[in-house]
Amino acid sequence: NGAVVTEYFPDTQPQVYTFPRRNRIISGLSQGTLVAEAGLKSGALITARLCLEQGRELMCIPGDINNSNTNGVYKLIKDGAAVVTEAQDILHLLRWDDVSTNMQAKNKNTIKLLDNEKQIYDILDLEPKSFDVLAAETKMNADNLLATLSMMEVKGIITQLPGQKFMKSTI
Repeated sequence: NGAVVTEYFPDTQPQVYTFPRRNRIISGLSQGTLVAEAGLKSGALITARLCLEQGRELMCIPGDINNSNTNGVYKLIKDGAAVVTEAQDILHLLRWDDVSTNMQAKNKNTIKLLDNEKQIYDILDLEPKSFDVLAAETKMNADNLLATLSMMEVKGIITQLPGQKFMKSTI
């Protein structure tokens, strides 16, 4: 269930000069662009400029100021890009606050949660939490917590991310 969107013929090989044109399409299809890392000569700065030209929201995640791969990010922030430090910032900037809240309420009301599931659901947010943090906050043993998290994931209530991190599902 995807799409291939391109201005090039199917046999065209990726070349450095094709990326800005591709990224112009991607930023145009998006409501916003999030730059997590960019050096001063990074192609991400081209995409950021295209994003602004298209009237989209430009967001940046500040990184280590001693890392040269974040110099471009700090330039964008100085030039007015929004600073993002948590998922809620993105939802707010894209005006998805109400949608997210309504979806969470709908998910919670339409699926009957068991006691253990409710306890986990109430702790989770749109920010991922690690298995260890959930174990500490719920005081469940590891086997019970893992089984409950697995069932919640199967039901579509939560999403597991790399590194054994979990968050509420947004869909």
